[in-house]
Amino acid sequence: MSKRYLVVISIVLIVVLSSCVFFQAGSPPVSLYWHFNDPGLSSAYFAYDPESDILFIRGDAEESSSSDYTESAIAAVRIKDKQILWRKVHPMILTSNAKCVEVYNGKVYLLECGTGTSSAGLIALDEQTGEQIWKVPLKYKHVFQGFTISNGYVYTFGGGNSEPTSIYKVDAESGEVKWEVPIQGAFFTCPVVDEETGYVYFGTSTYLGSTEPRYFYALKTGDGSVAWEVPIENVMNEDFSTVPVIDGDSIYAGTWFGRIIRFDKRTGEKKWDIRLTHGEGTHYEPGWGGRFWVYKDKLEMALTSSMILALNTKDGSVAWQKSVTGVICSLDDLYIENGRIYVHGWGYNIGCFSAEDGKQLWIYTPPNSDQRIGGAPMVVGDYLVDADENGNVYIIKLHEK
Repeated sequence: MSKRYLVVISIVLIVVLSSCVFFQAGSPPVSLYWHFNDPGLSSAYFAYDPESDILFIRGDAEESSSSDYTESAIAAVRIKDKQILWRKVHPMILTSNAKCVEVYNGKVYLLECGTGTSSAGLIALDEQTGEQIWKVPLKYKHVFQGFTISNGYVYTFGGGNSEPTSIYKVDAESGEVKWEVPIQGAFFTCPVVDEETGYVYFGTSTYLGSTEPRYFYALKTGDGSVAWEVPIENVMNEDFSTVPVIDGDSIYAGTWFGRIIRFDKRTGEKKWDIRLTHGEGTHYEPGWGGRFWVYKDKLEMALTSSMILALNTKDGSVAWQKSVTGVICSLDDLYIENGRIYVHGWGYNIGCFSAEDGKQLWIYTPPNSDQRIGGAPMVVGDYLVDADENGNVYIIKLHEK
């Protein structure tokens, strides 16, 4: 073999190998693609528009003059260019809800808390510039919860804590309020809409210290009238605190003290009603404002007791559970994509687990993070996006397939 031939082979190998990413045995198949710091984007939540290839980051940060509120920012970034396109400040209370920012038809939607004498509001921004298009006052100061967009309309709540509460239907294009329905109770979750039934679903909480029953509602999206309602006796603190999920003919919802209920989405009939207990008088708590996910025939969720749980949708029995104590603690929310669960918590780590059986696939500790990873993770193409409480935003390249 000639020296010239060996040189050519060596050059080819160098080019090929330099384009690959190598990991030590046992290390996670990920790498940090982009990191930046913005205190206004701490504990962030995300929305992504694949048409414009823009990622929107909604922060939950920086205390203002009122101890109840935060001066949070929203920013638009383009991952492939590592570019921040725009940034705007909009005050937001600690929402702990992944559904606090959405993008739809060229607009970005978010909730803004009231400050001083001003009321809270639902806001639409131009996704290209961040300029405000319209704001719908929600009468009250508080917004602890999220919202949902369906078929050209936004459904959201106003009020909470000690304030009166209402649910609103708003035209996503114009900001016109189509209806407002007063509801007894408070809200710490998010409405969801089923276009098949034409119902919007949500569960209530009560004012702090109240022993009144909670309710799970289905309202008709056309006029806001009640299709059905189910009272939930207040055995423990039965505040509905998770984002419900619809699958087939059922809707699943959970309360703060670990009560999980499967309803018939058309009639409100309970298919099963369980409590996640571990020993006499103790219970598991789903992540506050966290999302339920249906993966195949399993209902999967994060628990604040450092656990990922999967229930059989048929009867509510435990399919599997995975404790991640010591690796990630006090889980809030998770994200499922391509059979993988991505989760973070009060530790400095991000974890990946199998949605099939909960098997741990990898744990990654971002650099420069000295605070817990907060908000909610999201997968965007080949990237995992997340943020910590100090405003460190991480764009992590996923090399797994």
